Amino acid sequence: MKSVIKLSMLSILSLSSLTACKTKQETKLSSDNTINMYTEEKKYELVVSFFSVAYGIDTKAKAGLDNLIQQDTTEKDFKISIIKTPWGREGEIDYCFDLHALSENQKSTFIEAAKAILSQSEIVHIKENAPCRKLRE
Repeated sequence: MKSVIKLSMLSILSLSSLTACKTKQETKLSSDNTINMYTEEKKYELVVSFFSVAYGIDTKAKAGLDNLIQQDTTEKDFKISIIKTPWGREGEIDYCFDLHALSENQKSTFIEAAKAILSQSEIVHIKENAPCRKLRE
């Protein structure tokens, strides 16, 4: 009787694992056998990743960046294009900044101000001239 129960449970687990992890897309590996999660087409002048280590993102840093964006787009009339890509369960999000409409001086001013705001956080990555993470499907 015990062996029948064990065999039944094993069959159920096997079937559920085969159907539960079905994906819509085929996973593609890059030449170094790592999964590419980023877009290849475009590099953004600034990419800010708010990530979490089991307790959510740094909401103060995110609010500070949001305030900087608001100030620069309304008060300074900066033309900033942003792609916001949520990618985690605890509020993880990437901000990808397309700053091509700004002058070189405006770009450097904005990037330095963003870095100053975000430099106090240990759970924020800042990259320049980097691709943006692909949106989830």
